[in-house]
Amino acid sequence: MKIESKIGKSDCSEKQIFTFVSNFHNFKELLPQDKVSGWEASEDKCSFQVDPLGRTGLMIVEKEPYSLIKMNSDPEFSSYQFTIWVQI
Repeated sequence: MKIESKIGKSDCSEKQIFTFVSNFHNFKELLPQDKVSGWEASEDKCSFQVDPLGRTGLMIVEKEPYSLIKMNSDPEFSSYQFTIWVQI
């Protein structure tokens, strides 16, 4: 299955967006605090509990400065596999 999001615009530069999105330490503030707990992160990996689904994780597998970040589900935590592409 493929899910595509809408294209958006930002007042931030490509460098600012890339720097933010390519570091999982920045993601905690984006997640709904009432549904996510047990947040753990490094720059390239994160894991967290999503109620009621269970623990899941992400890892950055590819970066092209200021244009692309590719993330995969972390098989250590996720029983289902998925990929997220962020194109800037």
